[in-house]
Amino acid sequence: MNRIFKAVLLSAALVSVVSCMVEESRSSHRTKYALMDYAECSMGSMYLFEPVMAVVLASDADIYLSLSEEDRKDFDIGSLFPEGLRHIDGQSINIPDLASIYSDGTSFGTAGAHWTVHLQPGSLGNWYAPYWNYYNFSSGYSNVSMELECLGEGLWTVTERQSDNNSGTMEDADITVRLEDSQDGVKTFAVNASGSFVEDDGLYAGCSTSDDGVMVTYSLRTLSPLSGTFHVSFFKDGRQVDFCDVTYTPDGAVFDVSIDED
Repeated sequence: MNRIFKAVLLSAALVSVVSCMVEESRSSHRTKYALMDYAECSMGSMYLFEPVMAVVLASDADIYLSLSEEDRKDFDIGSLFPEGLRHIDGQSINIPDLASIYSDGTSFGTAGAHWTVHLQPGSLGNWYAPYWNYYNFSSGYSNVSMELECLGEGLWTVTERQSDNNSGTMEDADITVRLEDSQDGVKTFAVNASGSFVEDDGLYAGCSTSDDGVMVTYSLRTLSPLSGTFHVSFFKDGRQVDFCDVTYTPDGAVFDVSIDED
């Protein structure tokens, strides 16, 4: 299935899985398209798109927070945050119904800076296509809190923590986001990521990007993956039960999956 992405972010909540999914591909909604949605939307959201969104929001917040009080009076807030903003304190802001961004008082692009981005539940639906749970096609939302550390100019590590409404845990996450290019309002990022998500019932989903990462562009509240491969392998009771490779192109996503049936 090819898919062109108009908006690429949502909060990544996963719902409980059912024990009978391993043996029969047609049971419990375990289908090819459900597998593709889980790999791309749930795992991809956690490991690719939410981290990029956090970097974008923190970068924009840094522009505003670096202004003097006098300059802020004449600044067009809507140019960065169409949703508006509220001050939490002198170093932190809230974007209504979207995110709260906390700085450490250091510019976001300075090596060693530590910022926190807290995405609000359900806030990312407008940035991404609808998603369905792997098994029962029911969507879920959670608070997502991410710690961002600048490693140098245009490079950040992202540690993502799911704070509620989850049926599992991210483990061994290793995520870096690098700003590759920025011109005419379009930013291009390279995301390198690996890690896993372990469901409460024992399903283990491990993921990794291709060596060059996944290239993602941002413009006007829209994230679009352009190139790279995102691989997800699924394990249950110590054995692999499924896989899904998502290869991104400028024309959409191409899938290689372990399930033939629709």
